[in-house]
Amino acid sequence: MFCPHEHIPAAPPIAMNRRFALLEWIAPGAISGVGGILNAVSLRISFAAAALLVLLTGADAPSANAESADGAASRPPHVLLILTDDQRADAVGATGRFRFLETPHIDRLAAEGTSFEQAFVTTALCSPSRASILTGAHAHRHGVLSNDREDLYDSPLTTWPQALRAAGYDTAFIGKWHMSERSDPRPGFDYWLSFSGQGVYFDPVLNEDGRLVRESGYITDILTDYAERWLERERDAPFALIVSHKAVHYPFTPAPRHAKAFADAALPRPGNFEDDLGGKPAWLRHMAMYGDGVAPWSWRLASVPETLPDTDWWIGDRALYVDYLRGLLAVDDSVGRLLALLDARGELENTLVVFTSDNGFHLGEHQLTNKMSMYERSIGVPLLVRAPGRAPAGAARDAIVTNLDIAPTILEAAGVAAPDTVQGRSLWPLIDDARTPWRDALFYQHHGSPDIPVVPSQLGVRTARWKYVREATNDAPFEELYDLANDPEELVNLASDPGSADALAAMRARLAQERAATGYPDEPPVAGADESDWGWTLEYWKREVVYQWRALSRRVIQWLRPIKKWLVGSLDAPEDRLAMQGSGGSQG
Repeated sequence: MFCPHEHIPAAPPIAMNRRFALLEWIAPGAISGVGGILNAVSLRISFAAAALLVLLTGADAPSANAESADGAASRPPHVLLILTDDQRADAVGATGRFRFLETPHIDRLAAEGTSFEQAFVTTALCSPSRASILTGAHAHRHGVLSNDREDLYDSPLTTWPQALRAAGYDTAFIGKWHMSERSDPRPGFDYWLSFSGQGVYFDPVLNEDGRLVRESGYITDILTDYAERWLERERDAPFALIVSHKAVHYPFTPAPRHAKAFADAALPRPGNFEDDLGGKPAWLRHMAMYGDGVAPWSWRLASVPETLPDTDWWIGDRALYVDYLRGLLAVDDSVGRLLALLDARGELENTLVVFTSDNGFHLGEHQLTNKMSMYERSIGVPLLVRAPGRAPAGAARDAIVTNLDIAPTILEAAGVAAPDTVQGRSLWPLIDDARTPWRDALFYQHHGSPDIPVVPSQLGVRTARWKYVREATNDAPFEELYDLANDPEELVNLASDPGSADALAAMRARLAQERAATGYPDEPPVAGADESDWGWTLEYWKREVVYQWRALSRRVIQWLRPIKKWLVGSLDAPEDRLAMQGSGGSQG
């Protein structure tokens, strides 16, 4: 049995093939020595490359120790990026969506900074979105197209931590990386603490600068402990810290102290829960009924009707959703602890704090429990920027902003030129003046994943009024068109409506325009590895068992629904109090 903070010999960087990633999970002590050397060499090479890029692209940008024109030493701001997983835009107490949810410390960031009410991700999948946050580039440019397979380790693009490190910042990454299943240090960070793949909520094995450490406790609290210890180090340079939480990713697991929170809460039923997904792509109905699936031979055998059958707002999913919200309470505690520490050290007022998530999540909207669609709850995320003296307190902006904008915003605040590979825009002009001309559309792309074959590759564009999405690789693609002004719940697909033909043509043209403007290739990139590799991974079989159980459970529930309605009567009325037992749902 491991004791708290027990050190385990480090595993070296290993091939992307996920079957070898199992070694880190099965026998971390079996591999040692060479890893530290390879990590050190890779970090030194990446440091030199980042420094050269900054010299080439930003020779006039001030470094961390540069002097201002009047000779006084200028000190760029510290940077703290807090990143959550699967946190939808309205899963913050201040939004009022969930009246029982209180997140006072996250709310403080909004009260003391600027919030963005239309913040979206350009890919609603964890790893691609995280890579976009770090590079400011679309997935087709940075190359991280799916979960757990591709990695920025192999990308020629420079991340904003690499650029800041080359400019003299002390950089650190603490938490969930998720690109490939390796946990070893990545370029751009003076300090590294992470874990393999999705990680676990309790008693994780962590990789601290190349050595494996077993910790006891709850992951959100553990990551905060490490962040506090790193922040307390004495340093002469400004710091840039990423705290990347596992929460609130499935399986939704709150901290023990929050396990019984919201015991009497009434969970609001989404207005579009009754969507039967008729006239919409079949893959959405499949995911709603059976989950996201794993193996092509299994999900293609599932029966998918033209419309979803009547579905109850049933106990299992409702309890699952509340655990999702409970998991945010420890995240809020973490935000409070970090702000308090920076305040006590006299550093908070010179720290740029950015709070966001890698994508949203459905909590019953369209009868879905996942992300990966282009629906609003899937692509919408919180985005809060606290920068005393720069970001107006309590201000809100309603322009369309994306996860691509985070990198150039941080780099501009630090006085470091953004690499020419950045496709986002610095938010500072918009923060300074809400009337600043801004983008009028979001370009969305999803390249599928070998692990989630039911979800196809998609391309889409969203304006203030219209949303258009189509399959990227099919000669006879599905198409969806929504009038967000008149149908904000995205219930009616207008793609085949004769009266919307002009709007459809305009949005098709706009998608083509966005593809050209961003350099999207004629042939969409293909995510992940060959399917023949799947059967060698433990993760494949774990997910397949979950998928088959989900499919069986859904059928049993349909058979038992008439009996349940007879037994419980009005249990599903919106005003009923939440029963806090049972669980269900799916996760990609």
